[in-house]
Amino acid sequence: MLGQERFGPVINLCMNIVVGALLGYLALSMSGGFNGLAFVQSLLISMGVGYLLGDWLPAYAIGQKLADKLKIKNGILRHAVATLVLCAIFVTLVSFVCMFIAFGPSMFPIWTSVLPVYWGVGYIALLIAMPISMKIATALTGFDPAGEAKKAAATI
Repeated sequence: MLGQERFGPVINLCMNIVVGALLGYLALSMSGGFNGLAFVQSLLISMGVGYLLGDWLPAYAIGQKLADKLKIKNGILRHAVATLVLCAIFVTLVSFVCMFIAFGPSMFPIWTSVLPVYWGVGYIALLIAMPISMKIATALTGFDPAGEAKKAAATI
């Protein structure tokens, strides 16, 4: 077991692999420049950028706080809202940085034209990948935040 303190980084890594691979493939396919080397480079850059941002900015937790403020109790709707915030922040920032690295300042018109597609694909990918990433993190770390919340509620 990796330990409870590694729960967040494991989720971060899993999410960055899934979203980086999917959006990297999408970007390269849309540009007509897909090849194996470009895909690997894109994946590594997006994973690096995304992992650093994920450690620095708790976007999913921000989304959960928004769901709290909106008084959303339904688990699926809470996940949808938290994922929307996660997507808005991360897909925007990671795609911007990666495209800036690839194309420099001239990337802005291209980026703004493909960003809605990235948001749509990224949101669906994040909706699906987050619960799977959480299960992987729970298996690797032995920490289950849902189980801890239930234990805490039972002791009150």
